[in-house]
Amino acid sequence: MARNDFIIGFVPEGQIKAVLAGDSLHKLLVNIGGYDYDRELREITPSSKKKPWRPFGIYWIGLPPFKSVLRYPFSWVKWDKPEDSAHFALIPRNREIVSSLFFRYPYGVQVRGIRLKGNIEVEITLVVTLEIVRPETTLFRIQPTGNWLGLVIAKVEEATRGWAGEKGNEGEEFDVEKLRSLAAREEGAADDLRTRIMEMNGHPPTEGLPESADGTRRLCGVDIISVDFQGWKFVDPDAEKAYQSEEIENRVADGVRAKADGEAARIGKVGDAEARVIAAKLNAAGGNHTLAASLAQATALQETNVRVLSLAGGTPPINTIPVDGPTADDTRED
Repeated sequence: MARNDFIIGFVPEGQIKAVLAGDSLHKLLVNIGGYDYDRELREITPSSKKKPWRPFGIYWIGLPPFKSVLRYPFSWVKWDKPEDSAHFALIPRNREIVSSLFFRYPYGVQVRGIRLKGNIEVEITLVVTLEIVRPETTLFRIQPTGNWLGLVIAKVEEATRGWAGEKGNEGEEFDVEKLRSLAAREEGAADDLRTRIMEMNGHPPTEGLPESADGTRRLCGVDIISVDFQGWKFVDPDAEKAYQSEEIENRVADGVRAKADGEAARIGKVGDAEARVIAAKLNAAGGNHTLAASLAQATALQETNVRVLSLAGGTPPINTIPVDGPTADDTRED
């Protein structure tokens, strides 16, 4: 009977169930360690009170048909490991009949309509952890029951698109590199996105200022307590292929530039070494300027086809330019 919530029922740790009298709320069954349901505030609040002992974790529901546990269809995207995978993934759950609320739960959210530089559309995947604060509002103020999650997701999508748009308006190109920094979880990369999304909770009531009328807590009794960026992908496969082709071209160009820079550096080093050799020879020549000049010229002409004719008596050498055709030695008769 307890497993079917018939007269008595189980409430697993971290979950909330609603007991109905006819079609109206009769009471809430809350089983959350360190928290209790404040009936005056109609909120789940931290509590240091010890939970009452319940044999086998069983709660009294009541006699049917006068009392029953609320059941309703609920659709969500679960962030979990599939049975045949070692990695977490988004697992859609469509219109499953449920009878409880999770106090805290990570929901997968896919946000489309994010425009990058060049008007390329991408889809961002987030995992948003929600906490139920006002279960009556969550279950009964947004109809049909279970539609509260759709409202929260709409708020998350609105905040994410607004954040991406602001990046572009600030002159900061919102491109693939920025998405990669988010996906790599670089320190601080997603802080402003998290802040923007969590602002959707709205502000609590303060002195002289009422609670935000359009926050998720006021509208559906839920707080966004954590936002994690999980990844992104191109919406249009053709755009992905075009971007990959451009990226390959850029990498090839970068490789050519790097090779040219390396060759230039090598030539520079060789030139520096040759200059040091010439300087050493000049220093060795000392004050003999004629000898020094001869050494310098000989070094400069060493790798050329220019012939040098040296005359006796210290006369400076004479350069002779080679010409095509046979030399005197070639035409000499034997």
